[in-house]
Amino acid sequence: MKLTMIASLFCFALASFSGVTAIRNSLFIISQAETPSLGVDGLTPIGVQRAEECIPSVFGHLGIGLIVSCTPDFDSGACFAAVATVTPLANALNLTVDTSCDTGDNAQDDCVSDLIAAFAAKSTKAILAVWDAGDEDTFIDNLDIDLPDDDDDDDGVFHHDVITTIRNEAFIGQTSQSCSGIDGQAPGTGVFNFRKPGAHRRSLKAKAGQKRNRSKARASDGK
Repeated sequence: MKLTMIASLFCFALASFSGVTAIRNSLFIISQAETPSLGVDGLTPIGVQRAEECIPSVFGHLGIGLIVSCTPDFDSGACFAAVATVTPLANALNLTVDTSCDTGDNAQDDCVSDLIAAFAAKSTKAILAVWDAGDEDTFIDNLDIDLPDDDDDDDGVFHHDVITTIRNEAFIGQTSQSCSGIDGQAPGTGVFNFRKPGAHRRSLKAKAGQKRNRSKARASDGK
């Protein structure tokens, strides 16, 4: 009886240990494409260009085998833009966007992690994930991956063009999608072309002070 119990415990421990497998797949995380202001549904024309032209050209050759997004919610409008962002790529790769994981109040903490782990257990292909913009913080937290913080204390993946790469469950780096005509710095908009707030007023005050000083100097010379 004791031997049987010990053998059972050993088998259970072995199965549990063997089930803990590192996810070696490359995981790419992007944000949803540009959306209209004032809560209007859909993507902007630039967002459509990113979804239909840029994202397929960037990820089409990276061996994507799974595309993950969240379940669209008709009540809140969540996730529709995220799914629309990657649907053209999914169509080009003959894949279906996996939207089985909810977001917001209905979210299950381990849903995406379990989904990725299940895929990684049977495939070495890369994974692309895009989440609703309103819940990206929680999404990153649930993945349990440390990403570099930026100046706004978020996780640094919320710009429309940023690709965050995870490999072997570790942060590798962040790059721009570099969409032609969309991303990058426009000519004449560098930081050195702008005055700091209040600089123009300070400049005017300085000039006024200099003028007063010259007037005083001329008045003193005339005495």
